[in-house]
Amino acid sequence: MLAHTMKIKIYCAMKETIIFALICSTNIPKTINNTMIYSIVRFLFVVLVFWLASCSPSRQQAETYYEQALALSKSNKDTAAIGLLEKAVKLDADYFQAWYALGTIYYHSDQYYKAADAFDHAVKLEEDDFLSHNYCGLSNARVGKYQDAISHFEKAISVCPDTLLPGETHTNLAASLVQIGEINKALDYYKSGLDILVRSANEKDRALVPATYYDAANTLAGAGALQSAIPLYSMAIAIKPNFKEAINFLALTHFNMGALDSAEVYWLKAIAVDSGYPAPYGGLSKIRKLQKKSWEANNFLGLQEAYKGNMNIAYNHFQNALFGNPNFTAAYYNLGLSCALLGKYDLALTNLKKAHNIMAQSPLPAAALSFLFAKQHKDKEAEQWKRISDATQKANAIPPIEKSFMF
Repeated sequence: MLAHTMKIKIYCAMKETIIFALICSTNIPKTINNTMIYSIVRFLFVVLVFWLASCSPSRQQAETYYEQALALSKSNKDTAAIGLLEKAVKLDADYFQAWYALGTIYYHSDQYYKAADAFDHAVKLEEDDFLSHNYCGLSNARVGKYQDAISHFEKAISVCPDTLLPGETHTNLAASLVQIGEINKALDYYKSGLDILVRSANEKDRALVPATYYDAANTLAGAGALQSAIPLYSMAIAIKPNFKEAINFLALTHFNMGALDSAEVYWLKAIAVDSGYPAPYGGLSKIRKLQKKSWEANNFLGLQEAYKGNMNIAYNHFQNALFGNPNFTAAYYNLGLSCALLGKYDLALTNLKKAHNIMAQSPLPAAALSFLFAKQHKDKEAEQWKRISDATQKANAIPPIEKSFMF
């Protein structure tokens, strides 16, 4: 950068010398002829041309690195692309496109500190570039520098060209404002972001609408405005019916308001959308605890931990469920499955047979037993339990089940 500054100073000095010579040529003494003046000016001009030419190889080489880096990035060779772009900006620190490309690749490589630095160089070179400010905001937000992120998002919005609708920038700004406690201002930007996204003709923009309602609802709920959060969660779900996170938080909001029946309805709905989603099971366990049904609470906690992959903890919860109620059939089945997944096959067989004896109309225990016997290469027993499962399923008009099982 120092070398570049010196070049600018030399350029300005030479330009002023030429201008001065041209001015003087109008007042030149009679003893000096025009040919001499022409020679002086020509000499200075040639020096200037040669000096400018001496600068061009650096930019030309930087541009070569830049073009090569873009080609590498398109081939998913980001590490090599970064190396070339770093060479480009080292050769020419004022090469805006190289800084922007370097920041973009850093950002998408999860190197957010380096991305923020690259975009910071870019915005110093092009102060009114919307995308550079937007990415600089995103990069700073990723590393928790929310004040810097807010400044760049605000600048991005202020310089955004008419051809772009920065709805997502509004919502990103809102999210950063939430982090520093500026709740009311954040809600204003969520609203303005929604207004833009809803009106957008871009399908990608409209796809962000449910998440924006969800984020705004979370902001209100976090600020204690539970009643105001409910319609925003509902809007998110209306647009995206399988939005399990929104359904879960809508249930939690009802729970925190004391509306246990509504909370249970929505947590069960979240499970219907994705039975492997752990959060709703934890919510249902809270309701069962309040209802003094500790065995059901433990069963739900077991399911929550099982879907998180914590099988040992799940096993303990299912055991506690049976301690609370030895006739609780679901716990036998779930305990049997957890034993199977922990490699405790004898215990698994014992509990699954108990579940089958109690759950006579369900094909699930028999199907699990068939799977376990097959896993142990006991083909005769596996076939026997498969026939039982198929017959039970047919007799009770239960939809077909998968060969493999989980909770």
